[in-house]
Amino acid sequence: MYHMVLHLIHLSVCGYKQGEMVMWLAVIMVCQTPQVTSCTVIANEANIFYTLEQCQENVNSMVTTITAAGFFAKPTCFKVGDFA
Repeated sequence: MYHMVLHLIHLSVCGYKQGEMVMWLAVIMVCQTPQVTSCTVIANEANIFYTLEQCQENVNSMVTTITAAGFFAKPTCFKVGDFA
């Protein structure tokens, strides 16, 4: 979180206007069985991505690992920011 705040301060100093910056958060719903009661949601909070493509690449890589371990996974990327 601290790194994110510093980055946002850097962007504002460099002349970015509010609403120009769009960032993406990789999120996956992971389930042990097809029943929703076995599910939990995980997010890659350590990495906020600047493009949807970067986020999708990361989330799909995570899903490959999760499903290889025998879990069910539903990936998505959420837009974050002032005007998300």
